[in-house]
Amino acid sequence: MHRFSGLAKEAARPAGHPERLVASLAGSSLPRRSRAPPLLHPSGPGSGGAPPRQPPVRWRSSAAKASAVQMKEKPAREKILTLESMNPQVKAVEYAVRGPIVLKAGEIEKELRKGIKKPFTEVIKANIGDAHAMGQQPITFLRQVVALCTYPNLLDSPSFPEDSKKRARRILQGCGGNSLGSYSASQGVNCIREDVAAYIERRDGGIPADPDNIYLTTGASDGIATILKILVSGVGDPEPA
Repeated sequence: MHRFSGLAKEAARPAGHPERLVASLAGSSLPRRSRAPPLLHPSGPGSGGAPPRQPPVRWRSSAAKASAVQMKEKPAREKILTLESMNPQVKAVEYAVRGPIVLKAGEIEKELRKGIKKPFTEVIKANIGDAHAMGQQPITFLRQVVALCTYPNLLDSPSFPEDSKKRARRILQGCGGNSLGSYSASQGVNCIREDVAAYIERRDGGIPADPDNIYLTTGASDGIATILKILVSGVGDPEPA
C-alpha cells in the first residue's frame, strides 16, 4: 500500500498542475520496471511547450525499406474481371433459389398464417433441397458428433454411443489443442479432408483423390463466393478484397 500513498495524495490535490500527477505516476513510488521519466515539457494550450520531435524511422534492412517504399508507391490495382469484360450471360444469371417465385411463396405463407382462405393449407417449396424444413429427421450420428466436439466433456457420458465418440475424438485430435475453437488450415481440418478424399475414391470406383486438392467451405454459397473473389482479384494481389 505504501507504494501508492504518494499517488493518492497527489491525486487529491486541486487540479491545475497535471504535470505533477504525471510526474508522480512516473516517480520512485512505483515498481522499478514501471518507471518513466517525469513530464518536463508538457505540451498543449497555455503550456508554452512544444511537442517532441518524432525520431527518424530505422529500418532493419535495406530490403525492408525498399518494400515499404514500394508499398507506398504501389499504383491502384488493375481488375482482371470487370462488368465490361465479363461474359454478358453471367450478368443475366438469375438465382432461382431466391427468385420471385420464392418471394411470392413467402407472401402466401404469411397470408395463410393470418387466416386468409386459400384453396390449399400449406406451401411446399420445391426450389431447394431443404429436407429438414420439409420434416425429414436429422441423422442422429452427425448431431452426436457435433455435440461431442463442441462440448468434449460429453465424451464421458454414457448417453452417447462409442462410434460417435470415436469419430469425435479423431476430429478433435486433428484440431490444435484438441479444440474446435482453434485455427485450422485454410483448406479445412486435415483429417476431415482425408475422409472426404476416401469417400470420393470409393464413390468413383478406386480413382485416387488427393486431400490437398479438397477445400472445405461452409456451404455451396461460401465456395462460390471464394471463387468469385479469386476471379476479381487484381494482378499481383495475393489477397482478394
